[in-house]
Amino acid sequence: MLSCIYFQNICFRFGKF
Repeated sequence: MLSCIYFQNICFRFGKF
């Protein structure tokens, strides 16, 4: 599963770029 971290309404997905 891809982890999505929200920072200032921006979704950063970790795992695959």
